[in-house]
Amino acid sequence: MHGKQYYDLLGLPENASLILVKKRFRALAKEYHPDLNPGPEATAHFQTLLDAYERILKKEFEPQRKAPEQPHRTAAEIHRERWERMNQRWKAEEEAMDEYYFSLISGWRLRVKYLFALLSFWILGSLVLDEFLPLIPIQDKVVGFSSTSYQSFNDSYVHEVQLANHGSIYVADYNPQVFKDHPNVILYQTRICRSNKEILHGINPTLHEVHFSLCRFKILLFLFLGLTLILPFFRKPTAFLVLGSWIGLYLSGPLIIFCFVFYGRFISLFTLGYFP
Repeated sequence: MHGKQYYDLLGLPENASLILVKKRFRALAKEYHPDLNPGPEATAHFQTLLDAYERILKKEFEPQRKAPEQPHRTAAEIHRERWERMNQRWKAEEEAMDEYYFSLISGWRLRVKYLFALLSFWILGSLVLDEFLPLIPIQDKVVGFSSTSYQSFNDSYVHEVQLANHGSIYVADYNPQVFKDHPNVILYQTRICRSNKEILHGINPTLHEVHFSLCRFKILLFLFLGLTLILPFFRKPTAFLVLGSWIGLYLSGPLIIFCFVFYGRFISLFTLGYFP
């Protein structure tokens, strides 16, 4: 038992009861207490007996270990330590950000950007050529229309007109009631993108604009595609690189692919509108 040495100091066996321990300690205290025996050896022996008595009562037989003393630090040392930890955290964040910037201008992301940029360049070229190539006249027939007018841009009012072969179009500043007796029209489309641009009614030689078609949003398309076109060549680590990369990879690019696959003008774009 770990407390044997303390019982030995009191001259008792290890199985002594607490009553016997207290009685024995009172007897020894009368002999070695500093008030009754002022000698230095007696005082030291009394402290040893008192320590043994208290340990037996509390059953604390393991020697007490002092907690290691913390070195005293000045306010300047504490401030410097905190500043160093802050600098280390800033450096780690900066390295992580640099690594993220590098991932946007390398690897598969850069290759995808080049692909989208090539497609954007081709579409932009097609849109520009559409402005100079002659329009294609197509014979069609009005099979229905809406009498409700909608306000469009440039203070124009449009009516929805259904064609037999080209779906619905919105004709600007024209009374659709005249289509009842004369349904035949000529629809003018751009050569490459086949965007509806104007319509000619047989009884009226004046061309009327078709609104809400692709060619009416060409400025927005130029900006949209232009962003995708310049992204692979922009390498400066700024917020524009992050935002532009996300727009290009997850918005512009998929829309471009969608136009090529589902718009039905894939072959026309590569044949400059001559087929089909």
